[in-house]
Amino acid sequence: MSNFIQYLLQSSASLAAFYLVYRFLLRQETFFKLNRVYLLISTLLSILLPLLKPDLYTLRSVQPLIYYLDPVIITPDRILQTASLQQFNWLEVAGIVYFTGLIIFGARFISRFIYMLILVKRNGLIRREGVNLVVMKKSCSPFSFLNFVFLDEDAVRSGDLHTILLHEKEHIRQFHSVDLILSEIVKMVQWFNPFAWRISRSLKSVHEFLADKGVLKSGIETDEYRQILVTRAIGKEVFAMSNNFNVSLIKTRIIMMTKSRSKNWAGLKVFFALPAVFTVLFFFSTGSLTLLSGQNQTGDKTTGKVQQKKSVAAADTLHRAKEQGENDKSLHKSSESKMGSNGAYKVVEKMPSFPGGESKLIHFLASNIKYPEDAKVKGMQGRVFIQFVVKKDGSITNVKIIRGFFLSCDEEAIRVVKLMPKWIPGEQKREKVDVEFALPIQFKLH
Repeated sequence: MSNFIQYLLQSSASLAAFYLVYRFLLRQETFFKLNRVYLLISTLLSILLPLLKPDLYTLRSVQPLIYYLDPVIITPDRILQTASLQQFNWLEVAGIVYFTGLIIFGARFISRFIYMLILVKRNGLIRREGVNLVVMKKSCSPFSFLNFVFLDEDAVRSGDLHTILLHEKEHIRQFHSVDLILSEIVKMVQWFNPFAWRISRSLKSVHEFLADKGVLKSGIETDEYRQILVTRAIGKEVFAMSNNFNVSLIKTRIIMMTKSRSKNWAGLKVFFALPAVFTVLFFFSTGSLTLLSGQNQTGDKTTGKVQQKKSVAAADTLHRAKEQGENDKSLHKSSESKMGSNGAYKVVEKMPSFPGGESKLIHFLASNIKYPEDAKVKGMQGRVFIQFVVKKDGSITNVKIIRGFFLSCDEEAIRVVKLMPKWIPGEQKREKVDVEFALPIQFKLH
């Protein structure tokens, strides 16, 4: 779940960056075809870029050397729930809210297609000037969707029919409905993102500018066409997901008709989108836009889940390695390496997880770990760091102490870790792989 929410946030950030470039640099230009292509490509890139994992590790001075699970606190009487469990629950709540919205907007998306079919069946089709007309009995503003043109009886009887059909045929000829379907899908998936709605609105506006330009090129006088626009502006919009003859931007459309053509060099503004691309790629690779990454200055997790682990700082890892007599050279691998000396990955695209999630892991530990009696008698308390490998079949191997504080507590921690059931294995490039973890278990008397 956390990976999916992270993807949504990254995709939303990409869409916002691309839209702001359009909003401040391209919106007022008359390169309508370029603007349409830009809006479509930026929408597709916002979907695809978060799926890319560019390797920019060479830009980092410190590489995390070991990944550990959220600490578990053991007391003589009970196991204390870590703060990350509450954050995990917030992720579940966020997931429920998101999928509820997705279902609502998905139903809305499907219902609009059904409604269009109902309109066609209820009113029938007639062929006029090479297009399929659906003549509505109720008053409505003319609109087109796919290869259908919807208008009311008044529009059919009026002398403006030819001009109206010229406009709608431009929408059909340029496949504007395909653009709208794509933008509606993005709005459905990112219903919470205001920039998804703004891009959809901008795309509709560009469609109208293109259709208006096509009508004027056919020989219709600008003044005559403006009069038709104003006359038809009072019509009621029937089908929202369509190219509508009136999209509540008549004034802007009239301005664009008479506006001087933008200078050729103005089209180069589109290249200002390139810094936005590289910026979001950099943030994705460094984890700055991830939902679950790093620690704050007080050591608290920003969020937590078994699949998104925190890193132990390199200096702390080296200190523990020295205590255990490990080879310092093996810990100073190049920053491009993500594998330990035992051949297991330290980080993968899809991290392993305990069956049932973190709450089940804590429940398992609570049911099995016992505070050693000799440690209680001697008042011993502290933290044990246990390292283990989740094999590609989910089994737990290579269990060892990387830092301990009291023999019986260390042994108890090892015993319980070895009892753990098989995990859901990690994956790298869609292949199951071995992954190395560390689990901090804190024994606390008070």
